[in-house]
Amino acid sequence: MSCPVKRVAATVALLRVNKKDKKGGVISSLLITPVNEDAQQISQQLLCLGSNHPRRRNEYLAGNLVPPSVEVLKWLKDSSGNVAFLYVVTWLRYIKNQVLRKTWSHITLPFRSSTLFLAYGDSHAEFLSRVISVDSSSHVASYWAGPILANSYSFRESVMGDINSVFAEVIKNRTFRRLVLIISVGEIDIRSHSWVQVNLHKNYADVDTYAKSLAFGVMSRTKSLMDSLSAEFAVDVSIVIMEPTTPGSRVYFEPATIEEYRECLQQQEYPVIGNTEYRVDVKNAYMLHLKSLVSKSDKKIKIIELYKECFSANGSLSVSASSDGCHITNTEYIARNFGKIIHAVNAAGCKN
Repeated sequence: MSCPVKRVAATVALLRVNKKDKKGGVISSLLITPVNEDAQQISQQLLCLGSNHPRRRNEYLAGNLVPPSVEVLKWLKDSSGNVAFLYVVTWLRYIKNQVLRKTWSHITLPFRSSTLFLAYGDSHAEFLSRVISVDSSSHVASYWAGPILANSYSFRESVMGDINSVFAEVIKNRTFRRLVLIISVGEIDIRSHSWVQVNLHKNYADVDTYAKSLAFGVMSRTKSLMDSLSAEFAVDVSIVIMEPTTPGSRVYFEPATIEEYRECLQQQEYPVIGNTEYRVDVKNAYMLHLKSLVSKSDKKIKIIELYKECFSANGSLSVSASSDGCHITNTEYIARNFGKIIHAVNAAGCKN
């Protein structure tokens, strides 16, 4: 989704007016005039389905989403500040009915909350947000931005406007005191683009130089997002950056020329380029530089390392973690990763 400058400016202007209506640090949901129709539609899907990714709608309709086990719920309750995440039959029926009727307006939700956990980025964000909370303190959703690269997240002009516009629409329908923005980017860069940039285009001297540049771009954009969201919304903002996965079980290519790379693209839109060892080295170098940058930054910007069982001995995504070789689909692992997010934001002073 693109967000023209005029629309972003209109959003900011209306939000400044709305701040006069806040009570106790909470923005009241009084605005009615649509600011950005695309953002409005996305926000309604985030509130109703928990994600704007088409996979989420299809999974609910097919009945493929499996509730977390009792063990997962117990782990979350015991280790994550007594926050239990539940799937409720009536909630699932409600979502299914909303989808079948295609009623995106006048949504009445069965619960209210004060903290929004919003995962933004690539398709990994949709899986991460499959932990749905029905307690009184939080709501989990994912804003899918398409197959977005870390490089696009860092330099695409519309990113901040898109996020601000969608959040502005969300708070017209729900009141949140806190926003935890979860950034999920980097997997596609490491899987499909690092080899091309380093070995074919020769834009970087080596893997470490490429990874350092990638980490610097992600951190710079994240700092800008923190400043923008904190300035425009009367909410407590924390941002966490997720560790990317590294597919290990898929067929990979090692093109020696640009022409060979183009042939790879004809076979797959986002092919796995480079062997597992190479891609794990890129991911590790990226994480090392990102950790260093985060350690010197605002305490409310955190980096989340994925649950150790998500990876096999060689550093690639484990078979137990994924059913498709790319995304973390294991319900327990998703819950454990989300528990890490909760711990991080609690340590940063944003308690849910």
